[in-house]
Amino acid sequence: MRDAPTLENAPQTMFFVLGAQKAGTSWLHKYLAHHPQVSTGPIKEYSYFGYFHRSLSRGPTTLPPFQRLRRLLAEAALRRRAGLSKGYVSSVVQALRQVPIYKNLLQSGRRDCRAFGDISPKYSLLDRAAFSEMAALHPKTKFVFIMRDPIDRIWSQIRMGLVRHKQDVPETAEILRRCALPAHAGRTDYARLMAELEAAVPSEDILYLFYETLFSDASISRLCDHLGIVFLPGDYGNRVFAGRSEALSDEVRAKLRLQLDPQYRAVMERFGPDLPPWNF
Repeated sequence: MRDAPTLENAPQTMFFVLGAQKAGTSWLHKYLAHHPQVSTGPIKEYSYFGYFHRSLSRGPTTLPPFQRLRRLLAEAALRRRAGLSKGYVSSVVQALRQVPIYKNLLQSGRRDCRAFGDISPKYSLLDRAAFSEMAALHPKTKFVFIMRDPIDRIWSQIRMGLVRHKQDVPETAEILRRCALPAHAGRTDYARLMAELEAAVPSEDILYLFYETLFSDASISRLCDHLGIVFLPGDYGNRVFAGRSEALSDEVRAKLRLQLDPQYRAVMERFGPDLPPWNF
């Protein structure tokens, strides 16, 4: 992989992979982090903009009087996570005295790379104000959003939580309740995400991919073209964080299909025959 050809005289591209969670973003991070023309910095998921922009998981908490404080705390947290500061107080002091490090951290001093960026599934919960700021951070900025069949995506997220907390599969009513929570439903609200993103970013700077066809030369070639890097095939058989296999009953699947119908309709209207075989 390190002997790949280079693209000459092309400006650096900054990119954001917004999610969705449980739609292949961990695999994609591994692919891009090992691409010789890409820098992703020392952290896997920065979630930087979620500190000071409205997130569906927290509600409308971004009030103007607290914006400056939230940005300061975001910089301080970034310094701690990157190992640049060992303590809370020290990181806050450094954030007060020094210039913001977010963009430089992503670049990691690699002026030779063709693209650098942040892959954070939590960004799928942000709004157009956040996307506008992200787009303005660099002269050439691209966005990528990966969709997965809404039922399969949300069920995969719930299974991940069951494993993490060592819980058994809950009853039907509890599954439906969890699916309606903002932290779950918000990550499957593709209609909202597309509307917010496209209100802030030109369509040519947005690439939509699908989890069901992500692990293929065709999709990765589109991604590489979008980011301005050379195409290199990925290790498509090596999925990460696949989670435990747990069948979803026909009863729950049917009820979830009704609950998530607006998302199926929105994506079908947008992509039509280009969609993979979802639970239509």
